[in-house]
Amino acid sequence: MANTEINNSKIGEWFAAGGMAAVISGIKNIWNKVAELDSALTDLKKTTDATEAELKAFCFTSNDTAKQIGVPTAEIINAAAAWSRLGYSIKDAAALAKNSAILASISPDLNIGQAVDGLATSLKAFKIEAGDSLDGVISKINVIGNTKALNNGTIVDILTNSASAMAAGNNTLEQTIAL
Repeated sequence: MANTEINNSKIGEWFAAGGMAAVISGIKNIWNKVAELDSALTDLKKTTDATEAELKAFCFTSNDTAKQIGVPTAEIINAAAAWSRLGYSIKDAAALAKNSAILASISPDLNIGQAVDGLATSLKAFKIEAGDSLDGVISKINVIGNTKALNNGTIVDILTNSASAMAAGNNTLEQTIAL
């Protein structure tokens, strides 16, 4: 009986030690996430002329967007900073960051940075407005990616590398994707 009590006591100690390690790991994880968010927000603040109120509103909106799409909030903020560096207002950058995250989430072979690059190249080359990015570009990429022997990542890569030249040759986005 004494042996059983000792074994149960040891098992309890091991569970307690494991639980403490999990708590410490969780705290470290939270700290890393906070540092990541702070870095992303600092980058966004450097790249935009948005007011503190606009940045605060964007922060809350980006968190909601991230939850809806299933990506980390820092990815949305980093994407918005990338769009802001390209000259887009905080309002357009927020919408484009969301759309970039959507493109990446429906494209397993594409990360959000690649989505930003491909979408930015396409918008600039074919003179498509930011508000038309979802229906004007992303849906067209996705339709071809879902119906042809290409995946969205390949289409985005092709657009990133050739959209400007194709637009200069008077080709449309649709023609370029079809090629």
